[in-house]
Amino acid sequence: MRRSAVKTANDAERGDVRSSPKAVLAWKPAQGLEVRLAGAKAYRFPIVEELYQNRFSATGTTQLANADLRPEDGLFLNLGLSQRFEMGSVQVNLYREDVADSIFFQNDLGSGLSTYLNVDRVVTNGAEIALVAESLFGSRFDLGANTAYNDARIVANSRNTSLVGNFFQRVPQWRAGANLTRHWTDAIHTTLLGRYGSHQHNNLENNDTYNGYGSISELLVFDFSSRFDVVSWLSMNAGVDNLFSYQYYSAHPFPQRSYSVGAKAHF
Repeated sequence: MRRSAVKTANDAERGDVRSSPKAVLAWKPAQGLEVRLAGAKAYRFPIVEELYQNRFSATGTTQLANADLRPEDGLFLNLGLSQRFEMGSVQVNLYREDVADSIFFQNDLGSGLSTYLNVDRVVTNGAEIALVAESLFGSRFDLGANTAYNDARIVANSRNTSLVGNFFQRVPQWRAGANLTRHWTDAIHTTLLGRYGSHQHNNLENNDTYNGYGSISELLVFDFSSRFDVVSWLSMNAGVDNLFSYQYYSAHPFPQRSYSVGAKAHF
């Protein structure tokens, strides 16, 4: 039942059962080398807010629920290749996500209303490479790095065909990260970490701003951390996040340079 200042709606009772099978096929043709093919079927049922919660603000903004929403229906495939070495590893993944009936708030061209609607089909194709190297070239450095490319597109949307071909919301085309750790002694360690993310659209129309309130902007952020193992059960740490005070947004501005200290004990 939904109640508003205008009327009360008694929606029909609904129920559904779905299964989410998963399968993995692995092949190890040589020492340390593995090829994996994985597939999964998954669903997301609409939550109460999306089904029944209407919102009316003092400014006149209306956000309508939709009791007829269908569950999201996704097929996920991944082909992975990994090679492990004595002091590290390299991994490559190619993946595809094909999701029918993604639930998003959008404008229905037929009725002119903005409400939660199913996006008929969203397809994401991507690739990722990651490497880990311990005691880099025989030194006291450890290195980790990864990068990924995603192409997430709306390929069908009968309720608003103008969105077909647009990038899907909140999926960066490029993201990357790297961390370099120096082990000064067996007890003192420092790490420099960098991360990059390309601009993400914050609406399905792809007409949002690129760098400001309401946007999910490009970012290039570096963090620094240090750890001192005092004894086997006690360690102390200190760090600086966003070392160079890069200004970036995820709807609101994220903190710039921030400092932290801490201690950890375990028994």
